[in-house]
Amino acid sequence: MDELLGFVVLTGPLLPILVWLAASVLLAIFTIKPTGSIIRRTFIKLLAFLLIVLLPFSDEMVGRVYFDYL
Repeated sequence: MDELLGFVVLTGPLLPILVWLAASVLLAIFTIKPTGSIIRRTFIKLLAFLLIVLLPFSDEMVGRVYFDYL
């Protein structure tokens, strides 16, 4: 049983990340209305997806840059 505890601890944070990724894909697909050309729609959906995915991790990126500066 103790052998599986390490596996659970290491893979536990993966599930919320996968759920967040799936939710962001669905949100980007279903919230953008189909107006304009296909390139414009694809660009807007990609931008919305990246914004939704990167929003929770943006403080990590900014903190890393500031840490490297110090």
